Amino acid sequence: MYNVEFLTQVASPVSITDAIAFARVDEVDGTEEFLLDTAASIIVEYTRRNMLDRQATLYVDYDQNRAYGSGVSSYAIANNRSSFKNRSINDRSFYLLPYFAKSILEVRIAGEIIAPSTYKIVKNNSTFIEFENTIINILSFNETQVEVDYISGYGDESDVPNAMKMAVKMVFAQMYLNRGECTPDSIVKASGAALILQPYMLYNGLAI
Repeated sequence: MYNVEFLTQVASPVSITDAIAFARVDEVDGTEEFLLDTAASIIVEYTRRNMLDRQATLYVDYDQNRAYGSGVSSYAIANNRSSFKNRSINDRSFYLLPYFAKSILEVRIAGEIIAPSTYKIVKNNSTFIEFENTIINILSFNETQVEVDYISGYGDESDVPNAMKMAVKMVFAQMYLNRGECTPDSIVKASGAALILQPYMLYNGLAI
């Protein structure tokens, strides 16, 4: 089992003035800021990437007897192994961070801080923590909790890719002009933002 907690809410890298101008809103009705924040949240959940920096903590309840298959989205294991219990000590353990990570602040196992020299961050289409064998040995014979504090995001407004800012405005305009029930996936596709967000998608899966 895993859970991710953020210290702050999602904020938009696009100003309300720019969003309103893009959507060609003639008369404001008081819902604009809410819709803009919602649009930013939709982009974050759709891509699994935060735009503005947010600090997160990943909590993983480690159960050595539970098998994790190829569909696992909380974390993944190298070499396509199905469970931690039967892994060789020479294998490397990869924890998949559910939101793209810029940097790792601290890692704790059973409440104890582990040395930064015992793990590293691996980035491709996802971000993983790779543990050294000494840490894997601890995890292989104990049922415990792993906690990871990390920063997810590009930085401030000037660091966010223009394509992601444009996607926020496109989703905002779609929501403002077409009120009603929708899902994040449907509203992103209806707005036309899905195509420009494709290079920024975080893909979950096994590290090979």
